[in-house]
Amino acid sequence: MFSSHSINFNFSGGSVSWSIREVDYSAINSTVGVRISQRHSWRRSAAMDFWRVPECDVDTIRNGSAIIGEGFLNCISDECSRLGNSYLTIPTRVSCTDFSVEYDYASGETYRMIQLPIGYQFTYSFSSCCWISLLPTSHSSSWKLNVTINTNRRVNGR
Repeated sequence: MFSSHSINFNFSGGSVSWSIREVDYSAINSTVGVRISQRHSWRRSAAMDFWRVPECDVDTIRNGSAIIGEGFLNCISDECSRLGNSYLTIPTRVSCTDFSVEYDYASGETYRMIQLPIGYQFTYSFSSCCWISLLPTSHSSSWKLNVTINTNRRVNGR
């Protein structure tokens, strides 16, 4: 799932969010469109060292050639079996949008549209060891980002 040599000490942080498109619950639909948005930051120098892609800079942002990061959001909830092979994993690589040479970071964003069954909650997790070296060595370097997508109808009918 993860390549332990390259994620180590390169992840700087991130966020995952979701939004559901308008749903007509009176229609006979068994799935709903969900937009998963991600923003992650990585050590900028890892691009060439580990991912063999150009470092994020003004030119690679302009032409879209710097796709950074690695790993997957993995479905970890009991409801994941309802997905079959669809959307069990969602890539976390992002298109670079900003960077700092001085602080050796690059950040990027991506989104993906997926279809999920209506009426359930699905939890996805992105995790590994080795957060970048900002914390004292007495702290754990493991990290985890979880997001739970709820496709149940809300009390207000939406």
